[in-house]
Amino acid sequence: MACFNHGDRESVGGCGACGRALCHECIAEVGKRIACKNRCEDDVRMLEAMLASNIRNTPYVDATLETSRKRRFTLPIIFLGGGLACTLFGIYESVGSRSFDTLIAYGGFMMLLGLVYLVNAMRLSRRDPFPAGHCQRCGYNLRGNTSGQCPDCGKPVL
Repeated sequence: MACFNHGDRESVGGCGACGRALCHECIAEVGKRIACKNRCEDDVRMLEAMLASNIRNTPYVDATLETSRKRRFTLPIIFLGGGLACTLFGIYESVGSRSFDTLIAYGGFMMLLGLVYLVNAMRLSRRDPFPAGHCQRCGYNLRGNTSGQCPDCGKPVL
């Protein structure tokens, strides 16, 4: 492939920001990447900083996701229990009067919403986050990978 700026020269790599093919004269090294000299260096520095931040924060993101998986059924239980309590209290208090019909309707609505949340939580708990052959942390396709770790996020692959 020819250099974007010098069509008669062979390229040695692509810019990390814009993807243009570059020759030795057009390259500026920025961290572990290359960029268009005097054009994309700041963009590549920013991308490097974001990538480093993502790698640093990966354990915290994993912990947050695991916590949310464990608490997946909390909201449906709260809505079902609260709806049942409202409905029963409304029925108990409305014996002989019609003043608590709104409370019964509200309790029924909360239970219906709790059932919707419960069905959704059950559906999500059965589904794998990523299909087989993909990294379970980031979803990278690991077909043909023999290194023992994901090249995108670095998670060890079993």
